[in-house]
Amino acid sequence: AVEVYPNPANAEMNIICEGMKRITIISISGKVMLDTEVANDKKTIDMSRFAQGSYVLRISTSDNIITRIVTVTK
Repeated sequence: AVEVYPNPANAEMNIICEGMKRITIISISGKVMLDTEVANDKKTIDMSRFAQGSYVLRISTSDNIITRIVTVTK
């Protein structure tokens, strides 16, 4: 199970996923905005640096890739 909250976000967004290895945030136009390795099952990301809009959140685990649409509001 994956938890992403709050969504939409204007400051911090929490991502919880068992076995999470990497988080990638991609703009709708396809630009990689963030690509980071993760060492545990919970990560907090500062979304305030992203422009308002929708993004693809890609969570990689050891055996799966999970995608969610996340929205940044200002």
